[in-house]
Amino acid sequence: MVNQDKDYSPVRFGVPGSWMMKLASSPAHIMGKKLVSSETATWLANHFNVSLRQIKPIVDESFISGVNHIFYHGIPYSPKNVPWPGWLFYASTNFNQQSHFYNHLPLLNSYIEQCQYYFQNSKPDPDLLVYLPIYDEWAKPGNADHLNPMDVHSMLRSGIFSGNLGTLCSEIENWGYQFDFISDKQLLRTTTRGNKIITTGAQYEAILIPECTYMPLKTIGKLNEMRMNGITVVFQNQIASRVTGYANNVINQTKFDLIRKKMSPADHDPMHSIYKKIKTEEWSRHRLSFIRKKYQQGWLYFVANQHQQFTEDTIFFNQAARRVILFDPVINEYTEAKIISKNNQKGIVLDLEPGKSMMVFINSIPDRMKVCGIQDVGTHTETLPIEGTWKIIFNEGAPSIPASFESGKLISWTQAPDTMAR
Repeated sequence: MVNQDKDYSPVRFGVPGSWMMKLASSPAHIMGKKLVSSETATWLANHFNVSLRQIKPIVDESFISGVNHIFYHGIPYSPKNVPWPGWLFYASTNFNQQSHFYNHLPLLNSYIEQCQYYFQNSKPDPDLLVYLPIYDEWAKPGNADHLNPMDVHSMLRSGIFSGNLGTLCSEIENWGYQFDFISDKQLLRTTTRGNKIITTGAQYEAILIPECTYMPLKTIGKLNEMRMNGITVVFQNQIASRVTGYANNVINQTKFDLIRKKMSPADHDPMHSIYKKIKTEEWSRHRLSFIRKKYQQGWLYFVANQHQQFTEDTIFFNQAARRVILFDPVINEYTEAKIISKNNQKGIVLDLEPGKSMMVFINSIPDRMKVCGIQDVGTHTETLPIEGTWKIIFNEGAPSIPASFESGKLISWTQAPDTMAR
């Protein structure tokens, strides 16, 4: 991820990850809940080292994961008469008036508000469901306390997403699919219509079952029923072989085996089966992270460049785009993009530097848009040298203000002769 602090400790602070946040957004999508909140940016670096450009990628990752309501974790009350740095919270990111970025926080707040408005006024548009093999996780040997905790600090490093499930989720994302996790109880509540899986809040084209050993009898029965109704049910490598629970285990295992024999043979390349049913999105091929939502009569894409591999390229859509509007929520600017046609596909030229994000509206008009410019796809190559002496003056700071200095070349203010500038 861009802009991660060099002092960041994954062991202490945890590893951010969209799959962990999907454990909250997935049931919201399935159950039709409109608000998904997130305690955000708690630990990003050591105290007083966190910058706004480090917070934004975490906020963007939350949005991409289906979160549509950010609240800051780290606004401790501190009386005004308490000397700097005031009363502090144990976590490192400090959003109160003692923070070094407090005067610029409205810029980030405005960005979040602009994004959240559209996220909260659009609907999920996922491709497929991924069954969460929770019983295999519970069956693993526990730690010294005989527990397998599902905490944010270990899910990616040593928890449920550290093995096969994490690898499979990564493969799904690399193919450009939107997915939600589903539990056993939620699966039993689904219905089918045509060849789609219907839930209270969304519909899905297929369901993917990661390789697992344990599964409830009702779950495998439901999956077989869905398959008989024409739903694409894909198993990775093998079908679960053991029924869960000790009550009536022998009888239930016999019933389980009978249903298991009726199921389709295991598919060793689950993505191939999904690919035949659902079109992939191009964003992932360019190493761009995204979420797709339904907005008005069209679609809304939120796209974030969280890596260092993309700057500008042509992106083609799955939809027959008639009009495309780009929205930069950082500067609150709307631009109508020039549509490019090639091989019966529609696309645009996207300019998105690392760390930046963009909303892409396809066949829909953002209801907050008042003025819309025209996209400039020309290449600007003129270079203007800036020469002379730079004078750096510190106007404010704590606990003391560093001394001013001059430099013959443009350097970071943290390289000032006065070490307090650091």
